[in-house]
Amino acid sequence: AVSDTGIGIPPELLHRVFDPFFTTKLPSQGTGLGLATVHGIVTQSGGHIHAYSEPGVGTTFRVYLPLAQEQSEPAPRSEPPVVGGQETILLAEDEQLIRLLAVESLQRLGYTVLAAENGSRALEIATAHEGPIDLLITDVVMPRMGGYELSEKIRLIRPEIRVLFMSGYTDGAVARQGLLQEGSPLLQKPFTASALARSVRDTLDAP
Repeated sequence: AVSDTGIGIPPELLHRVFDPFFTTKLPSQGTGLGLATVHGIVTQSGGHIHAYSEPGVGTTFRVYLPLAQEQSEPAPRSEPPVVGGQETILLAEDEQLIRLLAVESLQRLGYTVLAAENGSRALEIATAHEGPIDLLITDVVMPRMGGYELSEKIRLIRPEIRVLFMSGYTDGAVARQGLLQEGSPLLQKPFTASALARSVRDTLDAP
């Protein structure tokens, strides 16, 4: 169970909190995908999530997961070494924590990173930056300008740029909702630093 002491959720809206793109926040403060993603993860794991809220008091989310019937030993996995590079990357991500972690991870690997908190700012950077930009990494869903729209606008001024999308949804889900063309490079959230590094390298090195 996770509780907060926020403003709470009105009873008439509580049943909608897990709907994709539904949010009670201002347009610049949320996309309505956080709880929808959590709901998807919990239900795919065979569990369920329940929300209880009192306006002016706060909200509690309770997650119920099934008990494993038997123990299993995870199969050993050998991951390829993480490889960096010297390219310049433009990162567009409205979630500050994800943006900061991605910037730090990429800079450690030798990349030059230009960070933007939304699509409009990313487009400004792409227009003003004098040097090359080899890769655009962008969240699929952002306030005002989504990742696909951003990529199309940047390609008009930098047709050689590679694009890697990020999303909490699967590639099939974003394609069905018309947010992304099927087959586009997609890194699913949450991701590890090594997964980010591999996706970046694979996108840059693709034919």
